[in-house]
Amino acid sequence: MDEYRRVKYYSSNDLSIEFYCDRMCEVLEILKPNDELTDINDAIEIYNIQCFFDKHIYPVRFTQKDIEKNTKKLLEFKKNIGHFFAVISDENIIQRLSEVVKQYTDDFWTLMSYYKCYKRISSSKFIDAEKADNFIINEVISHEDIVEYFGKEIRQYLLEDKESARLLFDQYLTSRENRRFFYYFPKQLTDEDKNLIIHNYITWDKANPNYIELICKSNASSELKIFPKEKLAAKKKYDELIEAFFSQNKGIPFGVQVAFINNVKEVVRTSIVPENCISIEYDANWVAENLDYPTVLNSVC
Repeated sequence: MDEYRRVKYYSSNDLSIEFYCDRMCEVLEILKPNDELTDINDAIEIYNIQCFFDKHIYPVRFTQKDIEKNTKKLLEFKKNIGHFFAVISDENIIQRLSEVVKQYTDDFWTLMSYYKCYKRISSSKFIDAEKADNFIINEVISHEDIVEYFGKEIRQYLLEDKESARLLFDQYLTSRENRRFFYYFPKQLTDEDKNLIIHNYITWDKANPNYIELICKSNASSELKIFPKEKLAAKKKYDELIEAFFSQNKGIPFGVQVAFINNVKEVVRTSIVPENCISIEYDANWVAENLDYPTVLNSVC
């Protein structure tokens, strides 16, 4: 089926319930407490429907009787989701992860955390999972227990991935009101490690100038102690990026030119000339005959 038809809960303030209404009713209508789950995306979709119900958000067509009936059905079915995740282990973790559709990868790790499935995964298999196409590190480090359990493996991943610096910036250099997510970093990640990650980002040819500027302007903090040499390197890199940008992007030229011309039919005549320049021509004879300030101001300004 079309993966984007599947129900996805984002937040209690999200208005997607209307978009998912038909699909939600369709799933709940065929859902039976004794059904055995065989598709991981089916399991995660039912979890998402449960999230809507937990926040008392229901399809508008539901009567109170419908709400009570389906709330009970979802509660009974919760154990089926638990049974499905209970068999995830070293033998099938890579396969299961590869089966998860894009919009459910964050929920996969949420349920791995909730049901403590990660405790049945070995270090080597977790490293294999890190190489999967749909492995997204920020979704993993949103769970403190998983980070604590695989601290060494996650540390190594962060050190090798140049983009991981953005997670440090988002967590420690972004104001709280602009922070969308909270991340946990392994205790094995030292200040030296963090500065190495930052250094690798600064020297990366795909570094974002906005993040480089954040490093330059950052204040000292206990969570992220940026060494002076890295701040200096960031300042140098930022200047280079800005210079390169303006050398290749000349911007949009514009200007204004004013002229006083004899025998102009209008008192003021305006036009656009090449290079986005506004040309304003005044009748010199009229100006010479009307030098009192009120007349000049009211007529030509």
